[in-house]
Amino acid sequence: MYRILVVDDEELITDSLAYMLETTEAYELDVYKAYSAYEALSYLDKYAFDIIISDIQMPGMNGIELLKEIQQKWPSSQVIFLTGHDSFDYAYKAIKYHAARYILKNEGDDVLLSAIGDCIAVIDKDAHNSSLLSLAEAEVKSYQPILRREYLQSILVGHLPEHEELEREFARLEVGLDLSQPVMLLAARISEIPREDRIASVDIVLRDKIGHVTRSEIAWVASNSIAWMIQPAAEHGFERAKITIKGMAESIQRVCAGTMNMKISFIFDSSEIQWSDLAKRFSTLHHTLEYRLEQHPDLAIAGLEFFLGELCSTSQISKAGVTQYREIIDKLAGGMANNDSGSVSMCITWLTEVLSSKEIKDSLSLIELNAELRLMLLTFVTKHGLQDVFQEDDEFRLFLADTKMEDMHLYIGRFKSLTERMMNLRQQEQGKSTDAFIQHLLQYMSEHLDADLSLCALSEKVYLNPSYLSRRFKELTGKNIVDTITEMRVAAACRYLEDNKYKISKIAPMVGYESAAHFSRVFKKQLGMTPQEYRDKNAYKSIR
Repeated sequence: MYRILVVDDEELITDSLAYMLETTEAYELDVYKAYSAYEALSYLDKYAFDIIISDIQMPGMNGIELLKEIQQKWPSSQVIFLTGHDSFDYAYKAIKYHAARYILKNEGDDVLLSAIGDCIAVIDKDAHNSSLLSLAEAEVKSYQPILRREYLQSILVGHLPEHEELEREFARLEVGLDLSQPVMLLAARISEIPREDRIASVDIVLRDKIGHVTRSEIAWVASNSIAWMIQPAAEHGFERAKITIKGMAESIQRVCAGTMNMKISFIFDSSEIQWSDLAKRFSTLHHTLEYRLEQHPDLAIAGLEFFLGELCSTSQISKAGVTQYREIIDKLAGGMANNDSGSVSMCITWLTEVLSSKEIKDSLSLIELNAELRLMLLTFVTKHGLQDVFQEDDEFRLFLADTKMEDMHLYIGRFKSLTERMMNLRQQEQGKSTDAFIQHLLQYMSEHLDADLSLCALSEKVYLNPSYLSRRFKELTGKNIVDTITEMRVAAACRYLEDNKYKISKIAPMVGYESAAHFSRVFKKQLGMTPQEYRDKNAYKSIR
């Protein structure tokens, strides 16, 4: 999905263009409207747009001036000028300031859609920009980034020196952060255990996308996770930095996938964290990264707040190094996590054969395997927030206490029963969480039909990036979120139309439409009749 903003001071043109783009089948577009350059700036202060379609000649601030602002705020946005002025001077300025396209309004929808296609091609090409990798190769030759990272990592785990030492080390290592300012934490889960050049590549991509308003340092690398400390650049504030990070996450995700074939998802703690509180905040963030983000593999970015209600205990259990039977146990743990009952059943059959074999009886391997199975179940309970259920569970406590395994039939039966119960309970908890999420979202939408229910606005409410929110809603409900909002608004409009005290001109803003004309077009597309025709058919009497 590509986010697009239409800007024109003529409302009819803006509404018509937006409607055409919303209904086109050529591309999947999330469309927004602004009736002046100043209104466009209010959007651009909060959200990133892939494409902006703007008139040039507008009162107050013209399109060329708006373009300059766009290039400062979101340099990678594509800009199309759609104007009624066939003037060389306008075209020259559009080219001079790197507008993507210059189109006359009388050239028709097909020309505009073709230009949008060209912009999308540029955006997708950026996602496969191999030139960023050459920058990574140059940077990785220096050990300085690694030394900086190791020092910042020590701070995240709680080793915070006195201020004077911090200042001295920051200067020596050329850390690009200001000790007098708080920091934010951004963490990423990636689809591989990265080499140094891959770590540098991800960092280069991130700085390429958000470096115009932020300064950042990698502060943690472990297994398949990376974390950054981030501050706003000197001329920008925290709010601008937060908006930019959220806005560019999908673009970073696209580039990493296209250039490095790497999946990446972010968790963002946008709190302005004091240096003395970093270790505590990072502990929460890291735990969320390790234990919760895997449930949302396609996520671009989520606020830490999205996960706070799901966090389980931060206590962790050290796993013993076990080589034998590791493949079976790993498959068993994976099957339980994915609720794959067939895989779990097969693994338990394998384990039954192993545990029943003469070779393992009375051996240290039996003790080792028992310990590993108990550890696996404990880890599953902790990781998936089931402590309250199993804390006093008799069957679970008996299994944990059975170190001798004298009755192997009872032992295996108890283990099988526990795995089935744990999987069922986890599925129930996931269902409750999903139901609560959807119900909360639907309730918010139904109570705020007259407000901004764009994907960007809703994503701010639930701490998810817009594209992921759209995909997630469709996965859970089977319906498109934009279509759902339209249906809710039209249904509410029908109720108002059946009550003769509401004039049609007043109903449009009550259900979230800026103009009666736009409301009428949407209403007719949904029900096959205009609002007036619906009222004539259903109301007790019409209002003239």
